[in-house]
Amino acid sequence: RLLQAAIWFAQNVTYDNDKGGWGDSGFKPAGGNFVGSQCGQGFMHTLFQKYRSVTARTALRAAGIPDSEPHAKQIDRCIWNYQTGVQCGTNFDCRSVRVHHKPGEKAHSNDCPKLGKHKLQNGR
Repeated sequence: RLLQAAIWFAQNVTYDNDKGGWGDSGFKPAGGNFVGSQCGQGFMHTLFQKYRSVTARTALRAAGIPDSEPHAKQIDRCIWNYQTGVQCGTNFDCRSVRVHHKPGEKAHSNDCPKLGKHKLQNGR
């Protein structure tokens, strides 16, 4: 059902920086357009985190998802969508990363390298 909601949303909703992103659902908690808002990250955020917006709710209802769902939660970005260590704290354990989005190279002193880079650096 969630896939059907995403398909409906993709086929029926447009994105506009000046009109609040996907289906005019807004950018909160960001203060406005943010990096990734116009692509898959913003698309999924709008559909699942802004499920009470008119366009997201319409897509979910079209897929037979009741108004009480989905039960979307924010997960730890440092573990499940690692991008940089900037917000992960100085004692963050890189072995905790499960999904590594960025960076490919160390941009900051406390960044975790991608696993492939880590293996290469260790000669494995």
